[in-house]
Amino acid sequence: MTSGVPRAGQATKPPTVRCSFCGLTRTGLEVVRGPSPGLFICRDCAQLCVEILHTFDSPRGQKP
Repeated sequence: MTSGVPRAGQATKPPTVRCSFCGLTRTGLEVVRGPSPGLFICRDCAQLCVEILHTFDSPRGQKP
């Protein structure tokens, strides 16, 4: 029976980091850590959030 705890000398796998919004892993992506543990966002999702927020700054939801 394994306890899930690595034994001395065994390599441990780093935890998989996923974007909390789209679920993509950091393989091939740059993922930014959020303010809470376990919260991450990739650049594509961050850019989409910025674009959405800009629609609130523009009259009638038009992009600047």
